[in-house]
Amino acid sequence: MYSNWLSFVKSIECNTSSKASVIYLDHLGILSFSGSDSEKFLHNQLTCDIENLDSTQASPGGYLTAKGRLLCTFLIWRSGDEFLMQLPKALAQPTMARLKMFILRDKVNIQDRSEEMACYGTIDANDKLMAFTGLSRTPYARCKHDGFEVLNYIKNRALIIGDAEIFGKDLQLDPEKNNKNLMATLWRKIDIQDGWPNIMPETQDLFIPQMINLEKWGGVSFKKGCYPGQEIVARMQYRGMLKKTLHQIRLEPQGIIHSGDPIMHHDVSIGHIVNAEPDKNGSIALAVMQNDTERTNLTVNGYAIKHVNTVDTINIT
Repeated sequence: MYSNWLSFVKSIECNTSSKASVIYLDHLGILSFSGSDSEKFLHNQLTCDIENLDSTQASPGGYLTAKGRLLCTFLIWRSGDEFLMQLPKALAQPTMARLKMFILRDKVNIQDRSEEMACYGTIDANDKLMAFTGLSRTPYARCKHDGFEVLNYIKNRALIIGDAEIFGKDLQLDPEKNNKNLMATLWRKIDIQDGWPNIMPETQDLFIPQMINLEKWGGVSFKKGCYPGQEIVARMQYRGMLKKTLHQIRLEPQGIIHSGDPIMHHDVSIGHIVNAEPDKNGSIALAVMQNDTERTNLTVNGYAIKHVNTVDTINIT
């Protein structure tokens, strides 16, 4: 059954003249939502429009506190009679636990599927993947092919999600051996370069969606009804002015930083690191920073910030 998938994987791995790669994304987890009230429940809890999400599309989104602060960011899509949510694995259990608090009498079942469902990403292989699976080129397109969830991610990247045992046994993808020089760090680094933010445990409750451009990625619906934090998000969109926005930064060589680290201007904190990865020329990162602060004398953990670029435009394709 999976011989065609095996041929597809091998065609990428064996093409030494191409930069195409299949990467095990061990940092990503999966939650599933089933039950007759799952659509209504998710629509009333999340920033994105669940009611109008059909089976051919995924959607980015966020889950907020009542004060409009992000607890997680994710991709969510319909798969048969259930919804699947991909988010950082470190947030799968806490997100599930918090959402379960609000089920009340709704018929909703939430499960953490992170161990049984593995996530792989492809880089520079979209043409082959789309020809093989029929996946649309539409941003966030979704299809199911021979039992695997396939999502068009950002630019020339895609996600393949399925049974972890099948990945190893039938597709011969061993997480311990798969692309040792690439692995998930490369994927996260490209996320930073593309301006795609991921809320982590260290950055929960720090940012509202507009600070990390979630609405520009299509992760916030301003037409749907109430959800936790909706009033704050709407007020900022239509009446407010953001004092802090998303930036790409680069630190001096040997500068090691992490999500949640404060950004200092002299002795004053002006923001926080959203995501960071080491680079041969120093760490690169996404950061939420005050807009009116001069771009000199900025540090993180004592390391100097050498480059600051405001992320004010989004290129999904």
